[in-house]
Amino acid sequence: MPDINNGLNKTTFDSLVKSGRWAYNQTQKVTDAVIFEYTDWTNKTNPKVIRQKYMDVISDALFKAPAVRSAKVFVKHDIETYFYSFDHFISPHIPPWAGVIHSSDVKYVFGEPFLKYNKSASEAEQDVEITFSNQIISKWSSFAKNG
Repeated sequence: MPDINNGLNKTTFDSLVKSGRWAYNQTQKVTDAVIFEYTDWTNKTNPKVIRQKYMDVISDALFKAPAVRSAKVFVKHDIETYFYSFDHFISPHIPPWAGVIHSSDVKYVFGEPFLKYNKSASEAEQDVEITFSNQIISKWSSFAKNG
């Protein structure tokens, strides 16, 4: 994987998509369709836009598509089905362009901010994180109790 902090060019994007596995029984037609669908045709030379499109390919293939596929099976069998999306970004270790990564919610669900171990954050910043964690704990608890 190339260093993508400054973005990707279209050639690298195409190469990464062609080398990835995005579908069962993947064919050239599938990779061509992925490249076509995830190309921003109004802005196809901007490296940062191209990088974001590649991030979209990855997150859609690894998380969104399997979740939708599972949900369709559950609904078909009359099983109540819910989706959950977490988009609260705060991480000194992840570049902002990477967005919210999988499992970023876990620290809030289990109350990690209450430990106040982040010495680089101000008291006010830690209080905001504690409040947010408390809200997440409350929402998850309510969902577990009531659906």
